[in-house]
Amino acid sequence: MILLGIAIILATIYLLIKQYETRMVLFTSGVVMATLGGNPLAAFNAFAKSMTTAGLIEAICSVMGFAFVMKYTECDKHLIHLVANALTKIRPLLIPGATLGTFAINIALPTAAGVSAAVGTIFIPILVAAGVHPATAAAAVYAGTLAAC
Repeated sequence: MILLGIAIILATIYLLIKQYETRMVLFTSGVVMATLGGNPLAAFNAFAKSMTTAGLIEAICSVMGFAFVMKYTECDKHLIHLVANALTKIRPLLIPGATLGTFAINIALPTAAGVSAAVGTIFIPILVAAGVHPATAAAAVYAGTLAAC
């Protein structure tokens, strides 16, 4: 059993390094481990139990409502432009400002992917036009996105 567990973990690491879909790899590994343990439905039962926690449902609903209102009123675009305009006036703090601006927007918007997509289209061209290497500009946005996680 231990050798099978180690093999599953090594296969999971290999597939993650090869950049297969992370959630699918981890989900499949969990189901395979639960099946080998003799309880194939354990993974599904644990998922169902955690998804019905009252605190989680309240958090998800409030974040989805906030995101809908921000998107519907287009306040998300205005927030990003407000931060971007402030950054162009403070040249020496451009990179740390982009990171902190992304972090601030990440607090207001619900998903890291949405923040990266929305902020990246504004901040990266501003940073590149200011003479910052594109990889550094992307890293500044990425760092601000991950800082709130």
